[in-house]
Amino acid sequence: VIILGGIYKSYLAKTGKNKFISKNDNISISSGFINSIQELLDNNLKIIIIYPIPLAEWSVPQRLMHLIPKKSFNAGEYLENNPQTISLKNYLDQNKEIFDLLDKIDHENILKVFPHKLFCDTKIPNRCLTHDNKNVYYFDDRHLASKGSEILVNEIYLYINKLI
Repeated sequence: VIILGGIYKSYLAKTGKNKFISKNDNISISSGFINSIQELLDNNLKIIIIYPIPLAEWSVPQRLMHLIPKKSFNAGEYLENNPQTISLKNYLDQNKEIFDLLDKIDHENILKVFPHKLFCDTKIPNRCLTHDNKNVYYFDDRHLASKGSEILVNEIYLYINKLI
């Protein structure tokens, strides 16, 4: 089982500066990405594609540490009442091109994991959570911390069991 994920828009978006050049001709990195996935599938490999993870535009732990009142006796209660979230609409708008690209990939040996369904539109409509009252989901502005990774990995594990 091959698991693919990353900050796709940095590399695959048409507006990105990165290009993949093959020996035979110039092709976009997105075309090279799709061709590589197809080659793996043609060799009967199983693939899990992790769609983009919602990204904060700020370091989540730093913001939370800054916002929690220093005299607060219950940081968890403060965090629950003052959630720092990411706009689901902005996330979807910023990743539309990537979703369109990944949505084109269809095969019986491919499963897709949608992190926004784990973190967004759950407790707060149209918002993506960056923490709960006990755990911070992000290490910084884009990398999942232990609890955020655990949430995603548990979902991936379910998918792996479907492929095996």
